[in-house]
Amino acid sequence: DIDAPRAPTPRGGVLRTGRNLGAGLRTTRGDIRITGVGGYSPSSAYSPGHGVVVGVGGAFDPTGGPSLVAVDGDIQVRGLSRTTGSGPGQLPGAGVFLDAGVQVRTSGQGRVELTGETQGAVAGVELSPAKTYPSATPAPLAPARVDSQRDVVIRAANNGAGDAFVTGVGASVSAAGAINVRPGGLDAS
Repeated sequence: DIDAPRAPTPRGGVLRTGRNLGAGLRTTRGDIRITGVGGYSPSSAYSPGHGVVVGVGGAFDPTGGPSLVAVDGDIQVRGLSRTTGSGPGQLPGAGVFLDAGVQVRTSGQGRVELTGETQGAVAGVELSPAKTYPSATPAPLAPARVDSQRDVVIRAANNGAGDAFVTGVGASVSAAGAINVRPGGLDAS
């Protein structure tokens, strides 16, 4: 199993970035569990203060997005953004943000669970559309993808002033079993 608990950083949350094609976390039978609680950080590549970010980051030179891949293990990503966007210059962040180029995939008996909550009006769980970063190669990175040979569960919550689950243009969620999308968030404790 791979566990990435809350990071004890000044901005909180978990930031998983990749600079090279094929970056990410992979396992054949173990689980991948990532949990993060984030807040506003104006100096971060992801300044809105997402709870968990899986992505390349605008400050890097990406050649492809990182992946979370398990064969027979489960993938669980849970994030809470405490930023409401009410302070000067603050933008609310998603609980779980999958940036362009990211793949979350189980290819055997594993399941995928994404649970995200934000205190603001943005998505609890957000899947990015295709993007081109200024420092990247001319081709845009593909939209975020979530694929499972079994089931996908997406739980998302926010303050009720916007959509709790957002997929950018071209972003996708697919499963050979069930896709279960429902309201629900993350307890910060």
